[in-house]
Amino acid sequence: MSERNTKDTKMQTRIQGEPEAKVEKRNKELLEINENLSKEILELKKEKTETRKIINAIEQSFSSIMITDLKGRIEYVNPRFTKTTGYSKEDVIGKTPSILKSGLHDKAFYKNLWNTIKSGGTWKKSICNRKKNGELYWDLQTIAPIRGENGKISSFVSVRTDDTERKLAEEQLKEFADELERSNKELEFFASTVSHDLMEPLRKILLFGDRIKETIPNLEEKPKAYLQKMQNAAVRMNALLKDLLDFSVIQNKSNSFVKVSLKEIVCDVQENLEGLLCETKGGIILEELPDVLGEPFQMRQLFQNLIANSLKFHSTERLPEIRIYSRNLESGACEVVVEDNGIGFESTHSERIFGPFERLHGHSAIKGTGIGLAICKKIVEFHGGSIRAEGEINKGAQFIIFLPNNPNIKSQ
Repeated sequence: MSERNTKDTKMQTRIQGEPEAKVEKRNKELLEINENLSKEILELKKEKTETRKIINAIEQSFSSIMITDLKGRIEYVNPRFTKTTGYSKEDVIGKTPSILKSGLHDKAFYKNLWNTIKSGGTWKKSICNRKKNGELYWDLQTIAPIRGENGKISSFVSVRTDDTERKLAEEQLKEFADELERSNKELEFFASTVSHDLMEPLRKILLFGDRIKETIPNLEEKPKAYLQKMQNAAVRMNALLKDLLDFSVIQNKSNSFVKVSLKEIVCDVQENLEGLLCETKGGIILEELPDVLGEPFQMRQLFQNLIANSLKFHSTERLPEIRIYSRNLESGACEVVVEDNGIGFESTHSERIFGPFERLHGHSAIKGTGIGLAICKKIVEFHGGSIRAEGEINKGAQFIIFLPNNPNIKSQ
């Protein structure tokens, strides 16, 4: 074959191959474009699905949702908003939220709201609004700015939860608390007045009972027994009135609190109860106790009641022994424990024994008014703490006093 023919053949082959290569290259490009388009379509479908989910969540939300522009004109409200307020979308679109104003809040309230959200902050408060029918209701409202792609605020979204029931309950609770405080003050005044007024006649009953015994030394046994029962009843009533008076004078004021050494308090109480300790042959094991902020007289009364209670309810099978100690808690608070080896009590009565006039034993078994532990509870609660009891029949009892973070004051 001649050289010319060879060249012609090669040229013809090259000319035929060029379109095929171009077609193949274009096909690859089209396939790549198609794949990219498919991915974009899938992404758009996914975004559309997510958007629809968000729209459905907003539309079906139990919270009222409102979107406004920068000037406060309403652009969107969800169905819950229309159901709560009675306004339709047509009623409010293009208007401002001021159509809901109740008149209960002043200008400063709304100024604070707008200053907060315009500066990019989130405003959250309970607000009183007015429905289309004029009825007032409360919203717990959170308003936040919405920013565009440029980072600038483009609109505001408000999410509102009906707060009416909570506000009504709060107001009722406040009224109840005020009424309870008034009742407590009246009760304290009544108890104090009655106690003072009745104690004097009781003293006369005891006095004239003794005078009768002195005047008629050979009184017959039956009248003498009646007279003694009358005096015993007067003694019990006198003790009861004294405890009632003590119970009523515990006021809710902490301005009389000073640093108190509980160890010194217990030592003083031990001296005061020397007669009862000798009578019962009881002993007190006193370990280290903290200094606390408290009212000294009440703290003395607290430990006197607890120790006297342990001595009264001692076991006939062993000599009474009372151990008093403390333990520090991780929170910085402490617990003081008054532990005895007396007759104890059933654990089911651990709450009941702190109630006024509650007695687990009759008057004939063990003397007492049934107010001592109620006084203890009131004193401890007055100091911001709590008291609980643990016990077991014939195995003694523990009274655990929790005192908050003001105990354990270091000596200066």
